[in-house]
Amino acid sequence: MNDPPADQGEGLSILDALQGIKTIQHEIRHGWTACTGELLRYYRALPENVQQRLTELQPRSLELVELSPGGIPPERICQKLSSDAAFEQVLRAVNGYRTRDGLLPLGPDGWPIKEETT
Repeated sequence: MNDPPADQGEGLSILDALQGIKTIQHEIRHGWTACTGELLRYYRALPENVQQRLTELQPRSLELVELSPGGIPPERICQKLSSDAAFEQVLRAVNGYRTRDGLLPLGPDGWPIKEETT
């Protein structure tokens, strides 16, 4: 996958950036660590006050993504960025903005809850 331009995150809504982070965390959790640079871009697209509330995405870990050769940090950094706590925190933020925007929240796996048909 080619890296998108560095300014790709500009102009994203908060919800889009949060959902982007959530999607990248999911990819990292399933072994695709090459996308950590994209997580950093989505994170930088967030306003500072939202970034500060995402305490599980430790700024030092995010800095190490940028400093890593090819943008692929060591596995321990990937594990921190996609840990259960980090994923759940981002998911809570996503669902907060989804609810505010009149959208249904996502399930605990981070994907839309399928409506049951009777």
